[in-house]
Amino acid sequence: MDIGPQATNKLNAAFTSKPLRSRDTRVIYAFEFVTGLLFFLPVLVLFLIERGLTFYQIMVLQSAFSAALIILEIPSGYITDIIGRKNSLILACISFFFAAAGYSMGTDFIHFLAAEMAYAVFFAFVSGTVSALCYDNLLSNGEKAYFKPVWSRAISHNLMGLALACLIGGAAATVDLSLPIHLMVFVALFALGLAFLMREKAYMRPKKRTPLSHALHFSRNNPQMRHTISYSAFSEGIMHSGIWVIQPYLTLEGLSTAQIGVFFAMIYLVSSFGCRFCAMIKKEHVDQALLALPLICAISYLGLWIAPTLWMSFAFFLIFFSRGASKVLLEQLANEPTPSGMRATVLSYKGMGERLVYSAVILSLGGIWDTFGMRAAMAFLFSISAIFAVINAFFHLRR
Repeated sequence: MDIGPQATNKLNAAFTSKPLRSRDTRVIYAFEFVTGLLFFLPVLVLFLIERGLTFYQIMVLQSAFSAALIILEIPSGYITDIIGRKNSLILACISFFFAAAGYSMGTDFIHFLAAEMAYAVFFAFVSGTVSALCYDNLLSNGEKAYFKPVWSRAISHNLMGLALACLIGGAAATVDLSLPIHLMVFVALFALGLAFLMREKAYMRPKKRTPLSHALHFSRNNPQMRHTISYSAFSEGIMHSGIWVIQPYLTLEGLSTAQIGVFFAMIYLVSSFGCRFCAMIKKEHVDQALLALPLICAISYLGLWIAPTLWMSFAFFLIFFSRGASKVLLEQLANEPTPSGMRATVLSYKGMGERLVYSAVILSLGGIWDTFGMRAAMAFLFSISAIFAVINAFFHLRR
């Protein structure tokens, strides 16, 4: 991977170019930052446990959320290609508001389940929509070569928002564990305002509706898209699952909610750096990077299993650095070969694959943690990440 001075100079030039400073990309950056302000993230598990839920019930909530996303992913992408990216984002943010309000007023499992369903609508309509809007904006201006630096900065803004939210959420939880949950209502309203500021050129929408079967045929028969969807499903599903073990892991190590918030902030800053780092990777070295990232993840989970100490918790940084880098690389690989008229639908197939694996992993993870404890849960995460790394290496050598 070319990450020397010459590559750094190219990156700096890209980050000061016009596409990264245009009005439309600034709105996208702001939207990604605001939707990253998930103040509940460092304390959600602790909040739900305080409300009387078991760890298994929390994983059931997340599995139900993922199941709803799986059902909604493709219809939401198809609807987005018809009604437009901006309208989909407005619809998503309205659902975001109801989800935040539901969690704020919720008192039992059923209330939180209803709120999770509203969150599922939000994430389903956002999934791939901002990326598709960003790519099509650049494509229409003849600037698609800038997508990787533009999108890496957008994802970096989202992760910096998450980092800030973790600091504020962790500190707010020391006053009242439910305070970070209440703050999400204001975040949702701000996101809705930004969605109204989005701009979308009318000719970006297809003149004729593309049948779902055409998008499915393209996803299955385009080699780059088929590989991207398969890889993304397992890498994102396995890496993202690790987020749910951090809070109980650090609690067992004696950290307070404020300290956990700081830890989460550091994790998302590292993940943000992973996004920026991947922009320096040359196209011919992308395959090597995608080969290395699952290996890093597997080794990190191995350390957390064998030596579960506070010092070893820094392995989570490696996992989320890998996740940040892979997200940007995979978004570019998914957008490049996809026609604009079916872009959101095809990206929804990618999102559905991620949710299928993620849902299966976290449901198993919750049962293993409750039944056998933390070390068994880490052993499970290591096992599936190692299997994925080996299979990915096998297919990489075959190609």
